[in-house]
Amino acid sequence: MKRKEDGEKDTMTFCTDELTDEDMVGKRLCNVLECGFDTSQSVLNSLLLIPLQKEQDVQEKLYNEVKSKMDANGGNLTYDGVLDMNYLDMFVNETLRMFPPAAKTVRRCVKDYQIPGTQTIIEKGTIVDLPVYGMHLDSKYYENPEKFNPDNFLPEKKAQRHPYSFGAFGMGPRGCIGQRFALIKVKSAIAALVYNFKFQPSGRTQIPVKFGNAVTLKPLNGMILNITPR
Repeated sequence: MKRKEDGEKDTMTFCTDELTDEDMVGKRLCNVLECGFDTSQSVLNSLLLIPLQKEQDVQEKLYNEVKSKMDANGGNLTYDGVLDMNYLDMFVNETLRMFPPAAKTVRRCVKDYQIPGTQTIIEKGTIVDLPVYGMHLDSKYYENPEKFNPDNFLPEKKAQRHPYSFGAFGMGPRGCIGQRFALIKVKSAIAALVYNFKFQPSGRTQIPVKFGNAVTLKPLNGMILNITPR
């Protein structure tokens, strides 16, 4: 990329040299950081706090698991310890089901495709919106879908559903490249928070929560809670 020199017009041209392996690795790393940042901060800043303050029994069950794993490691939060927290994994997935940061996924059809069992053909070049939020609240896939219930992600429950009924990170080979980075970051943060603090609604907590029109799902006026050290 060539920038203007003194006295030149305010223009910018791009080199057409082939990309090196280092260029491609750097680009993918930037994609991982970008994809794992905005949605993750949406989840951490507000979305995870909605069920934490509302579902006190869920919060205590989560706290007991986190405390047990961390106490076994001298009060330290470790990578292996986070991966071993099964209820934390269920809690995060259920939060992403009810409050997916990206309410839909958009894809462009790359070739004519006939939907199996129908006469409908999606033509090449068609933009297809996949309604993630709608699928997550569909009683066809989730019993009592408007109730927050981490048990929806018990292994036996997941085995009964189509794997694409959960689309918080997209689906298939074009799924979110930052998924693993985002999940370990979110899980580590929420484990540390729950271990040290108790979250409860305050008189200023918005119930029910109203969401704004941002690209990623965010409460309209943020989240105001009572936070007490444990």
